[in-house]
Amino acid sequence: MVVHHRLAMGAGLSSFLDKETAMIKRLVAKWFGFDQEIETLEEKLRELGWDDCFGIYTRAAFRHLCERQPRGERMLAFLDFDRIHHLNQQIGFEEVNRRIRSLFTECIRRSDLAGRHFSGDEIAMLLDTADPEVGEMVMEKLQDRAEALGLSFTHALCIWRTDDSLQEAVNGLAEEVMRKK
Repeated sequence: MVVHHRLAMGAGLSSFLDKETAMIKRLVAKWFGFDQEIETLEEKLRELGWDDCFGIYTRAAFRHLCERQPRGERMLAFLDFDRIHHLNQQIGFEEVNRRIRSLFTECIRRSDLAGRHFSGDEIAMLLDTADPEVGEMVMEKLQDRAEALGLSFTHALCIWRTDDSLQEAVNGLAEEVMRKK
């Protein structure tokens, strides 16, 4: 009990010091006139983590968020949109982007993550479940909505252990998708 109390006090002290340090940094920045520059740089960092075209995370932000997941298992998905280049030529880049953004906005649960992979038409998703049946249900919902929007994709799913290499798991799924196509 005494050890637990000391740990709790240590955590509280750490939180207090973090807040005090942040306050001191803000005061120093304001004092020397760097506060606006710091705000601008923080906004740029937020923008770099988000892909406005598709309304999902960038590849780097997606990897960063996945690597900070609690230990355990999650369903990992890889999607490769079909005929995206043809659609871009047929209906225009903005319309294709709007449809894909709509797909992810409407169909992804708040607890799921999605991010662009290497090319513009490849998406990696981390689903907040380790149940393959739930993973397939999420993919079916995405496919149904994609079809309604005039889109289609090929996908693959696997269970990813958060201690394992994310890149290796995504690469394996990408290879599986390429075999399916």
